[in-house]
Amino acid sequence: MTNNTYTFVFRIDLVRTATTLTSGTFSSSLVTFGFQDNYTGAGNGNLLGSETTSPVTFVFTTPSCTVTTSSASQAITLPSVLSSTFASVGSTAGASAFSVDLVNCITQTAVTMTVSGTVDTVQSVLKNTGTAQGIGVQLLNGGAAGSALALNSAIAVGNVGAGTSMSIPMAAQYYRLGTVGAGSVVAVATVTLTYN
Repeated sequence: MTNNTYTFVFRIDLVRTATTLTSGTFSSSLVTFGFQDNYTGAGNGNLLGSETTSPVTFVFTTPSCTVTTSSASQAITLPSVLSSTFASVGSTAGASAFSVDLVNCITQTAVTMTVSGTVDTVQSVLKNTGTAQGIGVQLLNGGAAGSALALNSAIAVGNVGAGTSMSIPMAAQYYRLGTVGAGSVVAVATVTLTYN
């Protein structure tokens, strides 16, 4: 019988078996597979046998980021504006940009953001607890030129990709809801981030 060298190429598929994944190390047991050589040429007959692979180790890391200290608790000050600035219901003024900054991210982490707070009559406007009348605070996703951010709803922010940091640009502005009366404007929102 002729001595032959065989090369086997195989694939190991990981199958998710639970709703929640946790970080850790998984080492597969030795994988044994059989083979058969059906070549029947001169000097060769059917060859049956088995081989055992070396252990394969996988390391699973939970996606995560760290919110910077300066982003974790922010007081956004909007400029003083005249009541005459708000020509009609739906008028806005005083857009002030800020950001939520993430560092120490696990690469390829997908970030989802939920901004919660007491909503006024418009879904993207926080209720004013100050003394001004007919005015709320609207949050924007994407900075001062961004779009209105729906409160109390999860929003896909993006994926950090190969990097380890992400900056989420946002802004806050006055929003006219009704008849305007001068006074203070105060609103509070909480940002919750989810990593996948």
